Amino acid sequence: MPTPNTDSLLRRVLRMAAAIAFSSSLLACAHAGPQPGDHLSLQGRLVLKGSDPLFTPVLIVAGEQGGQWELRGMERSEALRLQSTMLRVSGTVLQVGAALPAVLRVEEVRIEERGK
Repeated sequence: MPTPNTDSLLRRVLRMAAAIAFSSSLLACAHAGPQPGDHLSLQGRLVLKGSDPLFTPVLIVAGEQGGQWELRGMERSEALRLQSTMLRVSGTVLQVGAALPAVLRVEEVRIEERGK
């Protein structure tokens, strides 16, 4: 039969374990990053990877979602016209992962600063 001291110690240990589990789950959620299906707004410079006529529009992004995002659904003529321009692009995440290129399905494009 547990004594009052052991019972108190057991409760403290259980509370501490619960607090650690809860804070670990919060950290995992905070660093998960965008997932396929998420709506995302990114700001960066548009570059065209590859050579004409088979190029891919890519947004070079700095900051938390930094890196390169392939843009799907952007018209060829629009990509050519906006090359080297700072843009804000909103859309749906199609693909992310360490071994895969990040891909965003474009829904809206706004010019932030004209390219030179």
